[in-house]
Amino acid sequence: MAPAHPLRRSLEQQSSVFSRHAAAALAGEADPLHDARVATRRLRELLPLCAGEISGGAVPRARRRARRIGRAFGGVREIDVALDLVASLSAERLPAAGAGRLRHHLTEERASRRLRLLARVTGAQLRKLSRDVADLVGALDARPSTGAWAAALAARTRRHAERVRVAVAEAGSLYASERVHEVRIAAKKLRYALEIAAAAGDIETAAATARLKSVQDTLGRLHDREVVQSLIQEMPIPHGRPPEWATQLERLRGDLAADCCRLHADFVAAQPALVDLCARAEEVAERLHVSPAGDGADDRMLKMSLDGEPPREAAAGDPES
Repeated sequence: MAPAHPLRRSLEQQSSVFSRHAAAALAGEADPLHDARVATRRLRELLPLCAGEISGGAVPRARRRARRIGRAFGGVREIDVALDLVASLSAERLPAAGAGRLRHHLTEERASRRLRLLARVTGAQLRKLSRDVADLVGALDARPSTGAWAAALAARTRRHAERVRVAVAEAGSLYASERVHEVRIAAKKLRYALEIAAAAGDIETAAATARLKSVQDTLGRLHDREVVQSLIQEMPIPHGRPPEWATQLERLRGDLAADCCRLHADFVAAQPALVDLCARAEEVAERLHVSPAGDGADDRMLKMSLDGEPPREAAAGDPES
């Protein structure tokens, strides 16, 4: 019996997560929407790797659907995160009057964004994406791996690592929201690529992905606070003397800005380690690399890596040291 294609498990896992949560996400449930959206993001990293293994329009079609659905979910998810953050704030940071007014504003904004989501995505489209991925899994099972997926993953890993390195350099030590956000997105894409390598058998990626996730968590908390600040700023304030709730929300906005500065300092301190992780990711890419023909020494190196034994070139040192 032929071994399963190295991408099969990851594709099946993300397809299962998406299919399990998609309907509830469309119905307005917050946690399923988050899970389904993350699955589309991981699928968007997986699907390009299938292009060299499967010809025709199936892969591009699945990529378009995953991108469309994921982006449509994004606006509603942003409000869900804001609501969670507001719920976590103490009464000292956000008294009742301000909390009630902000929750009301966020709830109305979520309803508006959900209407836009429903105008862009239907249940039929969700089912089509699940069917597309199931068809791709079947197509992978029907033919032996060419090794093209590994070459593609190596190239994407290198590209993501370089993008993280450049984004970190451009962000520097000064707090510029847009540049920090670029680091966050680039780091997320690199982590997804490393997770695929780990699922395919590269056992040396776990520490790198954990460290990447730690940086992402810091940048995610910073981004969440920036979003809430922006949403507060958009709220209409009555003319004349500001009401109590407006004063409370303005004070909260200042507190969140201070939080962002502290989180940004944590990010600046983590920058050298993040750049080092880019080098570790490039080592993963080297282990994944195969020749265009999928044979020869590079193919043997890939097989050793997928079998759990690091190739000789990587065995001399611990890439996580």
